[in-house]
Amino acid sequence: MNSSSKNKKPSEEDINRVSKLKKLISYHNHQYHTLDSPEILDSEYDAYFHELLALEKNFPSLKTEDSPTNSLGGMLLNTLEKQHHTLQMYSLDNVFSVKDWQDFLKKIHNFYPNIEQIFWCDPKMDGLAVELIYIEGVLTKALTRGNGLMGEVITSTVKTITNIPQNIPKEISAARKIEVRGEVIISIEDFQKLNQQQKENNAKIFSNPRNAAAGSVRQLNTSISASRPLRFVAYGVGEWSDAASYKSYKDIMTHLTQCGFETPVYGKKCFSSEEVENYYLNIQKERSNLKYEIDGIVIKIDDIYAQKKLGFTSRAPRFSVAWKFPTKQVKTKILDIKVQVGRTGVLTPVAELEAVNVGGVTIKKATLHNEREILSKDIRVGDTVIIHR
Repeated sequence: MNSSSKNKKPSEEDINRVSKLKKLISYHNHQYHTLDSPEILDSEYDAYFHELLALEKNFPSLKTEDSPTNSLGGMLLNTLEKQHHTLQMYSLDNVFSVKDWQDFLKKIHNFYPNIEQIFWCDPKMDGLAVELIYIEGVLTKALTRGNGLMGEVITSTVKTITNIPQNIPKEISAARKIEVRGEVIISIEDFQKLNQQQKENNAKIFSNPRNAAAGSVRQLNTSISASRPLRFVAYGVGEWSDAASYKSYKDIMTHLTQCGFETPVYGKKCFSSEEVENYYLNIQKERSNLKYEIDGIVIKIDDIYAQKKLGFTSRAPRFSVAWKFPTKQVKTKILDIKVQVGRTGVLTPVAELEAVNVGGVTIKKATLHNEREILSKDIRVGDTVIIHR
């Protein structure tokens, strides 16, 4: 950004738009991360977030400490005990195209010119981010990511997940402490069975596997979590007393597998940016064959020393990025349009839709953004619309 763009003054429209975006993003963060009840599609949220990022970049005077671009997650549930993470659990920045990916590489090069472009790639699981804490090989505590700095204690419910090792044998790992990070997920097939059971029992129908997993873990009744088909897939580590002996991310993932953890399928070391691009295309083709819902791939610099050199921003690592897949599309009908009052007082028109399945997820509602959008597009009850996910 040149100095003239930095000194450019925002218009009244820019100021109002930033204010509205902050309220919208904060509201939808709360719905997604705290209540496990999202009201908009991930693609809509990403669009809001990147619009706010662009405005804050163009007009630095509009970026404030309380901006949602500086934080991650939502409020923590009052019903659960809280605990600080030893090391912060970050979110990931997103890219959506080859150009975005190349721009990410340029940023890395500018920050660390001598970096070797070797990457660890794996599918991006769509679940609840969790940290498992092992002391002397024994699972002693489990936390949600929460707001990144502090998580909710979910030890008792996590211990009901059958593929999580309760102990790590010393002959495999003699580490005094290791924090294993990953996602609690439900397979697409199990999710469909669970919703069928919920329907038969006149219980809550879950909108997608991620919310079913989160709702199953973030509560006090262990019998509920034990009855749900939950799985844990490890993607990395936090604090680890043996970390210094590992030089590459591939070696860390191999060690987690040896310790008995399930890790993402198709994890691969890529030796060039072109190989990463081919990996992205291949995983996109395989997406429909996977047991679990994914929405892209995660790419990390493989060299641990380089990761430390690159470090973190306030909310995301500089050495890693999520490359999201294009949205899936299906047609459905608008049954009704209602105005929803958000927690912050924001009025948002919401279309109630004829239920439609998009990639294994049932969609019944979609935000219409604002009245001007409705009028400009002449959106009416009975219209056929295209849903993106």
